[in-house]
Amino acid sequence: MVKGVFAERQLINKVRFVYGEPALVLDADKRTWLVIGDVHLGIERKLSSRGVKLYDLWEHMASKILSIASEFSATGLIMLGDIKDSILYPESWEQREIKSFFKSLESLEVIALRGNHDAHIDELLGIQIKDELALDDFGLFHGNRWPSPEIMSKRTIITGHNHAAVRIT
Repeated sequence: MVKGVFAERQLINKVRFVYGEPALVLDADKRTWLVIGDVHLGIERKLSSRGVKLYDLWEHMASKILSIASEFSATGLIMLGDIKDSILYPESWEQREIKSFFKSLESLEVIALRGNHDAHIDELLGIQIKDELALDDFGLFHGNRWPSPEIMSKRTIITGHNHAAVRIT
């Protein structure tokens, strides 16, 4: 029993939620990762058509990601899917935003997992997008489809698939 409790404590010590932010820090694979999901780049156009005006949202998100990564000494970023908001091929303005967003994160190693909104993003960025990721005792995936047996065998599963929301006060 003592061995099991010790193993649980070791696992818990590897995951830290970032207070007040939709992110967590994961110590796995001999490094520290910042884990985020569902940034939905380009959503401001959809919100604008409904009367909610947001400007330079991708810049704000990239700045926040870099700030949190620095605070926790994270050298990598795992994105849990739904990187872009459009379902199909992104329009030219959205392509520019996505490319600029990723360029601004060049100081981090980025691993992107595919979400249900991420069609054609690998072509656009010229990077490999994974369906899921296994790191040590952790299985990570977007959450819109059932994970593989390998991911299900992990002690801790981390998933996204939460859609953006706006609260006006």
